[in-house]
Amino acid sequence: MSAQPLNQAQSKPAEYAARLSGVKFGWAGKETILDIPSFAIKRGERVFVSGPSGCGKSTLLSLIAGILTPNEGAIEIIGLRIDKLSGARRDCVRGDLIGYIFQRFNLISYLSIIENTLIPCRLSRFRRDRARDQAQDEVEAAKALLTRLDLAPSLWGEPVSRLSVGQQQRVAAARALIGAPPLLIADEPTSSLDENRRGYFLRLLSQACKETGSSLLFVSHDRTLEGEFDRAIAFESLNRATAPKEL
Repeated sequence: MSAQPLNQAQSKPAEYAARLSGVKFGWAGKETILDIPSFAIKRGERVFVSGPSGCGKSTLLSLIAGILTPNEGAIEIIGLRIDKLSGARRDCVRGDLIGYIFQRFNLISYLSIIENTLIPCRLSRFRRDRARDQAQDEVEAAKALLTRLDLAPSLWGEPVSRLSVGQQQRVAAARALIGAPPLLIADEPTSSLDENRRGYFLRLLSQACKETGSSLLFVSHDRTLEGEFDRAIAFESLNRATAPKEL
């Protein structure tokens, strides 16, 4: 991937990992479903956004990640206006600057834990170089992350299809964190875990983010998780539009 978008962002030291201003979004020919006057996440901050299923949380995350572009407004990732970039450039920025934990994890079932964790380093030179700054090489960086997330070395060569849900979740977190991206996005990653495992995972994730310096944007319908974060926001307080149910 080209490092040009990242280099542009690095030339402008930014206070925020992500910032939205006057963002509006609606599908073609449909009414506006998101109207976000302002929303920002500071560097190193852990932010929790709560809201019921179907309210538009995942659409917001897709805008921040550059998967979607707004109809109006500005979206910045560490000072870089990603809404002004082409699709290919947004892909580069996402690969370099954003780690993503999906609700269903999206691991490659036939690859080992180590191989899944290293995928961002194969796709992004920036993530690979950052991983090498943190350890002897990217493989050692992956091993350190997996250890931090309580995945034993005896598991590292196993295909992820043989792991429990909780173990797969931690592999997804290691993949998102490797190379210390400035922003980590987590989309309902604890929805399939019981209360004890949710708390355990959140403590591990928060500690890993502190050690890598990654900001964390975590969305969930479960407001009992709010106490694990620096700041908690109700989605309806961000969005001035009345969003219909998402498909």
